[in-house]
Amino acid sequence: MTYTYKTKPLPHQRKAFTETANRAHYALFWDPGTGKSKPLIDTVSYLYQEGKCDGVLIVAPNGVQLNWLTDEIPKHMPDDVRKDIKATVWDPVRARSTQKYKKELASLVKHEGLAIILVNYESIITPLFKTYGKRFLDKRKSCMILDESHRIKSADSKVKITAVALGQHAQY
Repeated sequence: MTYTYKTKPLPHQRKAFTETANRAHYALFWDPGTGKSKPLIDTVSYLYQEGKCDGVLIVAPNGVQLNWLTDEIPKHMPDDVRKDIKATVWDPVRARSTQKYKKELASLVKHEGLAIILVNYESIITPLFKTYGKRFLDKRKSCMILDESHRIKSADSKVKITAVALGQHAQY
């Protein structure tokens, strides 16, 4: 595997990346603050460079999805990949009411580079996002990331059922 890191990984991050980068499904059950985002961003970047992924759905707790966009992606994603991204944070109010935002969401699905949609757990259960999320994942070579996945541990919760259903539409 050939991959050039933007930021040097810690040994456990390097091991996780090299062991999982080509797997379709995996989980990192590490303690908070141990650097899970970095190997996930490296995996997405590697898969994009290999032509295996061009769309990413990131589900995170409310507010945390913004950290991916403002902090984690700029810090860890290699510049040659980052120059090709178009990212949008799901806004349920704007998705229902503004034509400009609806056009932005449609253009994200059609984006030629790496398209990233960031959404919080509360929003994935809405009918509007379920429809959009499936369409996004189906139209792209897609990857789905669940940040703080303990949010779906309840077997019969709507969030868990929706996250699992959406995951069936992602290749990674």
